[in-house]
Amino acid sequence: MERVIRTTAGWVLVGYEPAGPLGFSVAVNRYDEDGWEVSRHPWWMFTRKRKRTLSNFIASSLDIPEDEARALTNDILTSWEQEWEARGGDPVVRYGKAALSAFYGCSILLILVVVSLALWGIALSIWLLAT
Repeated sequence: MERVIRTTAGWVLVGYEPAGPLGFSVAVNRYDEDGWEVSRHPWWMFTRKRKRTLSNFIASSLDIPEDEARALTNDILTSWEQEWEARGGDPVVRYGKAALSAFYGCSILLILVVVSLALWGIALSIWLLAT
């Protein structure tokens, strides 16, 4: 979802994309009074473990005061998803921990099967060469 916001640095287009338990992505583009793009900061992924916070990213990308960046961050993280859905936007998809665990479990199982087959193939090749 994207939203145009007026900041002390001018007009800004902020893109926000939730990624379930993985975190969320944010992009910011700043425009001058005539509507021309001044700066573009591409999508940046945020997780709970990342040291750089969303407010740091916004403050440094837009060159706005830290207080304003924190207020914008609070607005993004608290009300945007509800507002988006209330205005008719597609519901934000959230993946539960069980679904994510099942996905990771299947991925690990698939990797183990492929590695096992590769090892059996190597062993068979060595046996055929030796006999």
